[in-house]
Amino acid sequence: MKAPDKISILLPELFTSFLAVEPRINAAYDIVREESEKAIIEFCKYDHRVTTIVRQGDFSRFVAIAAPDAEESRLRLYCDWCNWVFPYDDLFDNGKLKLDAAAAQAKMQALFANMESAEQGAHTEQCDLTRFHDVIWSRMRASASPGVQRRFLKTMHQFCDAVLKQVFKLAADETPTLSEMLSIRRQSAGVAPLYPLFEYAQALDLPDEFFDSEWVQELEELGMDCALLQNDMLSYFKEEAEGVPHNVVAICRIRGLSAQQAFDHVGNMLDDRLARIESCIATRPQYEDRRLDHEAERYIEGVLNTIRANLYWSFESRRYFGDQADVVRRTRRVEVLKSPAFMGQSSEQLASVVLEQ
Repeated sequence: MKAPDKISILLPELFTSFLAVEPRINAAYDIVREESEKAIIEFCKYDHRVTTIVRQGDFSRFVAIAAPDAEESRLRLYCDWCNWVFPYDDLFDNGKLKLDAAAAQAKMQALFANMESAEQGAHTEQCDLTRFHDVIWSRMRASASPGVQRRFLKTMHQFCDAVLKQVFKLAADETPTLSEMLSIRRQSAGVAPLYPLFEYAQALDLPDEFFDSEWVQELEELGMDCALLQNDMLSYFKEEAEGVPHNVVAICRIRGLSAQQAFDHVGNMLDDRLARIESCIATRPQYEDRRLDHEAERYIEGVLNTIRANLYWSFESRRYFGDQADVVRRTRRVEVLKSPAFMGQSSEQLASVVLEQ
């Protein structure tokens, strides 16, 4: 059988602005990585295939950049969650729940049954992956402030609701516009729960009303956009091979742009968000309470470190580029399919090339 035709594209320059600064790495990274990977592999009784995904993914590297000053036990909880979320999300992206909306919804309901119950172990879900998250949540309840717990639960709902939207749209053969996809991906990319996780890991001390501030909400949304736009460019090659269409680059191509135009457009969207983040930080209010102002600075650093972690981890892990990551970072050159599987979907919409920022 003839191999699919491929075309070469040039990735946008991604190591710009504050992202040009090499990240600090948490000193406990090596120890905690091994402990965390071993824990989920043994708890979930992973076979060789999934074990390889976890090991090569090196999700703890992301955490070590996002929370460089976290003490070991808090770093471990954050690592455990990241080692949990990628395999969990894969169930809905390219796994058995990809097109099964009813089963996907049941899986999500089982996840929240224990999180929202006064009694631990309140449900009968037999999935090891769900039970592993129950353990993470139990540890967070025992050691995190009520505010962190509320923010984590809220962002988990946002994440899971958006993942379900993707499943329902794909099952119904609906192709969203770029603005619709951006709105969904803002939550389904799983960035929002990372904020209370780094707040917890870095032991920040912020009042609840801080998070109601307009500038904080703007910063958080811009941070989510930056991470999802990075992710959708760098994970595109993996997802293209798996026929996963819920990706902003894929939507640009479905909507009529060439592969290079699609990456350029998403790269411009990312540059716009990075510039707006710098403006948001430069114009933020100064708090009279010095302690609060210092904690606000630490929160800003946490959002920036989350974006930085996403970028550097994407090239240090083997999840997206395998052993070619260094070459891709140096040359910015990658090959994509000329006619990916998802291009055959919703062909009646290909005439629409209006792309929203």
